[in-house]
Amino acid sequence: MCTDPQSGAICEVGDGAPELTGSKRGTGMALSNQADARNDRAAMQAPTLNYRLAALIKVWSVAWPTRAALKHKLRTLRMNSVTALRHPHLFDDDLQRQELRRLANLVQGKTVAVVGNAQCLLETSAGSDIDRHDAIIRFNRGFVVAPSGQGTRTEVQCLAWKVPAADLDRHCPGALIVYASPIRSYLNVELRRGAKDCICIPLSDWRQLVGALGNWRPSAGLVILDYLLHRTEAARVSIFGFDWKRTKTFYHQSKVQGEWHSGEAERKLLLRWGSQQGIRLDFSNCPMGPPG
Repeated sequence: MCTDPQSGAICEVGDGAPELTGSKRGTGMALSNQADARNDRAAMQAPTLNYRLAALIKVWSVAWPTRAALKHKLRTLRMNSVTALRHPHLFDDDLQRQELRRLANLVQGKTVAVVGNAQCLLETSAGSDIDRHDAIIRFNRGFVVAPSGQGTRTEVQCLAWKVPAADLDRHCPGALIVYASPIRSYLNVELRRGAKDCICIPLSDWRQLVGALGNWRPSAGLVILDYLLHRTEAARVSIFGFDWKRTKTFYHQSKVQGEWHSGEAERKLLLRWGSQQGIRLDFSNCPMGPPG
């Protein structure tokens, strides 16, 4: 119940816009129509509050690895919460899973090269083998700098960190952009706002991998391999440039011993996947034995 400040007429608020009763019923209907118009405009301009809150709840429900520093976890949670409220579609698992059908269609019945960023790859002559695949997937800032070792094409650029839109336009124009991290606040502004096309791996899929790795955070490489092997009909998936942290990432100045990922846990999980019937994984181009 409310009161019209000018006439004193009583307002009754139901499921729709308020409707005035009493002597100003005509005025009330006009106000109702105006309120309906405002609601329609708001619905077109932004997602509903419930939709935004659902995205926020998903952010807080992500099982972060316990090894991460608490200060960094809290800062990341704050940034991701703001992103969830402003861009809730990035956290909508159902929507993103539908969008990922574009990746599934791209690789259906085709051979796929998944190219990692290990320094050792640049010292090989694997480029021609990589280019023989129908589709090539690369990661983060792993743009082609040594074609003889990396190949030349890029059909999919998979991100899990901040990469400027200008770099993506320069090095992989036309590539499908897939984001593999739950920290959606790291997406550049163009990707967050939809000015550039981007598909996100569903948070529920990411959480399953955390559990499979013993609470380690999966790398972008493992996230995309999980999707290709278990949710697409790619004819064959071959990996290059993965050495499980034996050498540094080629675009880093030094070997970074971070506590986010476990190369050993990922190596063992890939070996387990490769032994399963029907899995079309070729890791003959990477060292799969234990480090030593």
